[in-house]
Amino acid sequence: MHIKSSTILKSFFIFSFLFISCSKDDNNTEEEVIEDESTIVVYEDIKFAVDEDGVDSKRFFSTSSGQLYTFSEIDEEIGYTVDLIWYDMSPTNSGFLFWEEPNDLFGDLSMPGARAIKIENYEPSMSPDDFDNIENSDQLMSLTVENSNSAMGPVNYPLAILFENADGKKGIIKMKSNDGEFMTVDIKVMK
Repeated sequence: MHIKSSTILKSFFIFSFLFISCSKDDNNTEEEVIEDESTIVVYEDIKFAVDEDGVDSKRFFSTSSGQLYTFSEIDEEIGYTVDLIWYDMSPTNSGFLFWEEPNDLFGDLSMPGARAIKIENYEPSMSPDDFDNIENSDQLMSLTVENSNSAMGPVNYPLAILFENADGKKGIIKMKSNDGEFMTVDIKVMK
């Protein structure tokens, strides 16, 4: 009898060990990493400062970092990434607003690391509703961006402005509102 119970006990022990061992292997599987398959980057409610002087205001934006900068914060490395610069004299002159090119700033400023971009500063070829419907880079790639160095003049918000950064990535700025202190925008740009 002692031999039977010992055999049964050994069998039970072996089954338990195998069951626990197999269970541990199941828990050691690697987690599946889900990659972001979006082909555009979306920034919402970015607030560009409205300021006649403009040098000490947050109006220099990098679409690669998603950051706004003042002119004094820009060095060669940051300047290389700045794509969008807003110039707005609307508190005193509502007809003098425009997007500046980093390599061609208004006045006698020169931004370190600046590169050329294309940007529309006139009635755009895209509506704010079209902006809302952009979901992938293919929709942006097919757009033609015409560069303009002229001021916009008084505008009715919202409106959409096309741009192409120095890396050839196309994007759209949806200018939503301007309260005289900040112009609030959403931005969609190719990754």
